[in-house]
Amino acid sequence: MNSSETNSPKVVIAGGGLAGLAAASVLVTRGCAVTVLESRPRLGGRASSFLDRNTSEWIDNCQHVSLGCCTNFQDFCRRTGLDRFLRTERELYFIGRDGVVNRLRESSLPAPL
Repeated sequence: MNSSETNSPKVVIAGGGLAGLAAASVLVTRGCAVTVLESRPRLGGRASSFLDRNTSEWIDNCQHVSLGCCTNFQDFCRRTGLDRFLRTERELYFIGRDGVVNRLRESSLPAPL
């Protein structure tokens, strides 16, 4: 370990969701030694995918972050080099329990401050 590593502030982040990962990426660029603690076997928090054991299909959680209006998420992906894996959508469709197809789309208005 060199002297710059021993003098670096050490930070522990509880939670490997998007907020925890965004905080970790900023702290690392500012010279901190960061440890992220996550209780699940994967990072991403609610923004993740999982294999449904009943249907053997991949289920996406938190699809709304792929909408073009989530500019902070897109910026995070650019800063961390993950943008090449991100596909943004202008609208998403969901089928409700009643069988009705619902549409979720980005607004033409800017995000609230």
